[in-house]
Amino acid sequence: MLNRERMSLSAKGQQPVARLVPYEWPKKNRPRVGTRTSRRVTYEADCFAPLTDQELEDWDLR
Repeated sequence: MLNRERMSLSAKGQQPVARLVPYEWPKKNRPRVGTRTSRRVTYEADCFAPLTDQELEDWDLR
């Protein structure tokens, strides 16, 4: 159902070419800010340990 008060019709001569209607954004159930939406990220104990010389060479960093 169109709201005719908010509709605009464009024409070229007597021929209608476009009907402009306001866009209605879809309603989404978005989470509130600060709400956790996924699992907590965990790291292994040695995750931030320096790379060994062999690992540096394997990655072409040396």
